[in-house]
Amino acid sequence: MTSRAPRRRLSCPTLRPVPHAWPKFFDPANRRYRYPFTNCTNCGPRFTIIEALPYDRPNTTMRQFVMCRDCQAEYEQPLDRRFHAQPTPARSAGRNWRCGRRTAVSWATGDDALLAAAQGLREGKIVAVKGLGGFLLMTDVRRSDAIIRAARAQASPRQAICRHAGDLDQARTLCEVIRRRRRCWQRPRRRSCSCAEGGGRHCC
Repeated sequence: MTSRAPRRRLSCPTLRPVPHAWPKFFDPANRRYRYPFTNCTNCGPRFTIIEALPYDRPNTTMRQFVMCRDCQAEYEQPLDRRFHAQPTPARSAGRNWRCGRRTAVSWATGDDALLAAAQGLREGKIVAVKGLGGFLLMTDVRRSDAIIRAARAQASPRQAICRHAGDLDQARTLCEVIRRRRRCWQRPRRRSCSCAEGGGRHCC
């Protein structure tokens, strides 16, 4: 007897890129310099670019982007760790940054875009960053006025605000890190750890 139940296929969530993927991101001489979707097959699939399974490039939002000759060679080489890594970049993809006000006619590009976004954060403004999973609203969580504006900008004003930190030491300056969350921070493939307010203190 054949089951009529709908079939399900699962994909793991997007994880932080493996440590050896980062040096190329910060190397101005590398073609992946500042490429926001840097990853390899060791990093795992990028859940937020998947439109259908199996996880092949035609089934992702990357299908419309043409790879350069070098990236195409890596993509097709079975012994390369970027073999069929679907976010493999398009031509000059790592340098296509743009930044501007919502009502702006012209936008800053390249390094000027990054500097403009950083300046906006320093001034307590809200910066909407478009990434793999949509838009991420960013602001300086050390400024109460910025936090209030960010809360009002959300669809639900009572929704919790996530505080991002670069490492465990920085997280400790923002909230109290409980033991089980501390272990998450120390894992090489850590995912995001949430911070919530409870009992008058921020706990992570």
